[in-house]
Amino acid sequence: AGLLACAGSYPQFAQLANDLAALKMRIARTRLDFLSLPKDKRDTLVNTQQFLLNHVEAASELAREQLAAEQQQGMASQSVENSEIQARSADTADLR
Repeated sequence: AGLLACAGSYPQFAQLANDLAALKMRIARTRLDFLSLPKDKRDTLVNTQQFLLNHVEAASELAREQLAAEQQQGMASQSVENSEIQARSADTADLR
């Protein structure tokens, strides 16, 4: 209520404060709905959510590893290219 009273003094924040209060109310209702479910249904929902979170986390980790591998591959290619340029320069210097 303090947030709403304070935000009411600033029109640009009043709607955001009202939206936040409505969202908090929806969250509370959803929690109550969840807690009113039979335990087996709650367990199924929690287990499914955890399973999906684990897969999302694994996919994110694989994406990070792929990006790191691509960056290392790019650096290795650049290193090979630089070595070839240096080798050609050394060969040219020997011919002089």
